[in-house]
Amino acid sequence: MGFFAETFHKFLIDNHPDILSNIGDALDDYIQNKSDDAGNYYEKLVKSGTQPGFALDATIAMMKEGLLFSKYNEINEIVKEFYPELIDNLSHDEKVSFIVKIVNVCEDIFERYDTSDSFIDNDHLLAELIGCIELFLKR
Repeated sequence: MGFFAETFHKFLIDNHPDILSNIGDALDDYIQNKSDDAGNYYEKLVKSGTQPGFALDATIAMMKEGLLFSKYNEINEIVKEFYPELIDNLSHDEKVSFIVKIVNVCEDIFERYDTSDSFIDNDHLLAELIGCIELFLKR
């Protein structure tokens, strides 16, 4: 795996494990396509005179476009703040799996809000997610 592929894969692991678990067999192609696009974009920037460090930063930002908001991170932060006892004794993998389950349960709530890269914290979304988590925990 090349630099851009590794960088993007780590970004997904850290911020979007829900996407990783939902994308299945297409993951390798998804990462490879993003990596190829990133390599081409970086090369184009450097050839046009952009300093390599700036080109690298711009390329990494380009790879993350459309993925800046993380449903996983949103749910993870809520659970850490309001329900820490639920995850305190879980291994990393168990915690990720637990949070991904909640993300999937709350999917219809996320769909009602603008969770694009320009997302701004929304108290209504937070309240609905907490309510959804409460229902999930009662099941």
